[in-house]
Amino acid sequence: IRWRIGVDRSTILQEVPSFDFGIFPSLWEEPFGISHIEMMSCGLVVLSSGRGGSGEIGVHMKDIFYYNPDSSSNLYEVLDALLLHRCIDLKGVSLAASMTAKTKFASTNYLHSLLGIFRETLK
Repeated sequence: IRWRIGVDRSTILQEVPSFDFGIFPSLWEEPFGISHIEMMSCGLVVLSSGRGGSGEIGVHMKDIFYYNPDSSSNLYEVLDALLLHRCIDLKGVSLAASMTAKTKFASTNYLHSLLGIFRETLK
């Protein structure tokens, strides 16, 4: 793990696809986790606290991993299981994450959902 502060967005966008994991450690009730979608669309395996709306983005152990942010050791335990025990097909999770981001959260899907809401409202 490398901690870097003050990295500009263009550098982040260039480097993210080379990462193995994306960690979302929010402790507050996140309204929506756009960073989840960004990491998942790059094919990263995302570990998330799942607080608020961020807990509705994926399916645990299918395309995302949720951990208990109230437990100081749970994130470590999840990483340990993924890295040391290799009990999960990480490539499969990575592919599923990318597919979820690119289909479920695609702008065209969002647009179709909004159009459906507008049509129902106008009836």
